[in-house]
Amino acid sequence: MKFVRNIVAKEIIDAIPSSVQLRRIFIKKQLSPLKDCEVFCGSLGVYVKIENKSINEIAENASVSANSTIAALNLLNLVRNAEFEKFYLPTSNTQVKKFGAVFIISLKANLIGYGNAKVLVAATEYRGALYYSVTVPP
Repeated sequence: MKFVRNIVAKEIIDAIPSSVQLRRIFIKKQLSPLKDCEVFCGSLGVYVKIENKSINEIAENASVSANSTIAALNLLNLVRNAEFEKFYLPTSNTQVKKFGAVFIISLKANLIGYGNAKVLVAATEYRGALYYSVTVPP
């Protein structure tokens, strides 16, 4: 597994709220400048787009823990550097209806000091690849 360094400033990490609801709002605020940004994913060899609905889904999933929040804030770094883990078919209506996923690509990286981060990318038929989610499983 590839090791990825945290690039989030200590001041921002210290500002992460303690409640899930406040972390969700915090993540949305921090990631909103990345809306419609495309980042090159080295392990897939394609550009991955970050849409507003991606940011909402990231905030929903990553707000569960402080470590997942830190992983979400390392979004660009993780997408660029995470290693391919596996392909699988969509398992939820959100993945199909909201993101138009034909299949899901799972990427993994060890975010040094915070644990193994899991990055999900939705491969779509008409838009290419969309960033979908990032978490640090407990």
